[in-house]
Amino acid sequence: MQDLFLIAFGVLFLFLGGDGMVRSTVAIAEKLKLSNLVISTVIIGFGTSLPELLVSLSAALDGFPQIAIGNVVGSNISNSLLVLGVAAFITTIHCQNPQIKKDAAMGFIATLFLVLLSFIGIINRITGIFMLLTIISYLTYIIMYKQHEISTHKKEYKKIDKAIEKQTKAKQKSLISSIIITLLSLVILVIGAKLLINGAVSIAKSLGISNAVIGLTLVALGTSIPELATASIAAWRKHTDIVIGNILGSNLFNILSILGITAIVKPIPFIGQIASQDVWVMLAISIMVLLLINFRGEFSRFNGLLFLVTYVLYIYWLFFI
Repeated sequence: MQDLFLIAFGVLFLFLGGDGMVRSTVAIAEKLKLSNLVISTVIIGFGTSLPELLVSLSAALDGFPQIAIGNVVGSNISNSLLVLGVAAFITTIHCQNPQIKKDAAMGFIATLFLVLLSFIGIINRITGIFMLLTIISYLTYIIMYKQHEISTHKKEYKKIDKAIEKQTKAKQKSLISSIIITLLSLVILVIGAKLLINGAVSIAKSLGISNAVIGLTLVALGTSIPELATASIAAWRKHTDIVIGNILGSNLFNILSILGITAIVKPIPFIGQIASQDVWVMLAISIMVLLLINFRGEFSRFNGLLFLVTYVLYIYWLFFI
């Protein structure tokens, strides 16, 4: 029971810390007069992946590499099957935006690269640096592409910027208070990561379950809660671009930035069940998502139900087969 409380409080702290971090960093970016483009593409995108980053870093440094990599692989599987499945079951998710196809393609390439690393058996510091440089290069490309798009549709984007300014003006905080909130949020994230890891490892030992399975399920689900909440609300409000964009962006950040940064701090052994089985499951799901986006251009409620059933079967296979 105590372990479940540790996990519950760990997830709560990760959610609160992640939300506080995103809000405060956006406020700082606005005070420093950074563009809305940089805020939405870089700060929010990376901010929503902070729970996964802190958990993977904490697990790797504490000597639980299978939880570190299981968290990333499991989060991507749950994002694609559970989060996208729930959102698509609420409403049809349309994927006509060209940027969505690019993100899906890049996500597939990143997943394929991770599969290739499973044959090597380790993600070392050099590989981590390469992964980090890749995500930075891709983000730079997105910003340049969107900047060109903005310059060709100035009137439309000016209206959007004015609407954003009206909504955020009353909520702006001072720079000092925003920095303090950012630091407090980081502390909360670290505490949440430690609680989640300790509770998950303790449950794994008491039930005789491998750290890999715990990383793929309990830990991954815990760190995916922010994406599930965001996607469900966005789907209910029919903001389908936000749903698919958040999921694809999160998956890409998980592989390239989280594993990249973690490997730079401490190389991650990539062996065992996750390397031989689960990373291939993630690749198959990535291919399925890529095909649906490019050839159907949407995720229907039937697709959502199919994804949810597949996720339940996957969890059953992990624990019982």
